[in-house]
Order: sequence, then structure tokens, then C-alpha cells
Amino acid sequence: RAQNMAIVLSKLKVSSEELCSFLHELNFLDPRLNIDDLELLITVLPSTEESKKLLEYTNVKDQLRDVEQKVMPFCTLPR
Repeated sequence: RAQNMAIVLSKLKVSSEELCSFLHELNFLDPRLNIDDLELLITVLPSTEESKKLLEYTNVKDQLRDVEQKVMPFCTLPR
């Protein structure tokens, strides 16, 4: 699962933090975003349970793998 997330995130033209900011603000006007990327992203977003577990490591992000650090911002988005 983490490998699938890493593959999808590597295809995005924006960082996880930027994308989460766009999603939070419902800003879809940035030319780096496209519907295909967003649809692909939806398939690999962490589940509620995965988000809860990952958020337990908020204070020690540096101990997480790179993919987990990139997924962390998505854990804080409202569902």
C-alpha cells in the first residue's frame, strides 16, 4: 500500500503540503492540478484508521519513512 502511495505521489507536480492546501481551500485553478491526478490520488489516500495511526507520529516525523512523511498532510484533511 505504501509503495502505491509513493508511486502516485511521485507523479504529482505539486508537493503534498501544497496539494492539501489547494484541497482545503477548494482551489482547483492551479495549472499543475488535473482531474486524472486527483482521481488517482483518491484511490491511495490513507483510510481513517491509517490516518489515526500515522498522526500518532506527528511529533517525530523524522522517524517516518519518506512516503509516510508525504502522506501525513492528507491525514489532517477533513473527510
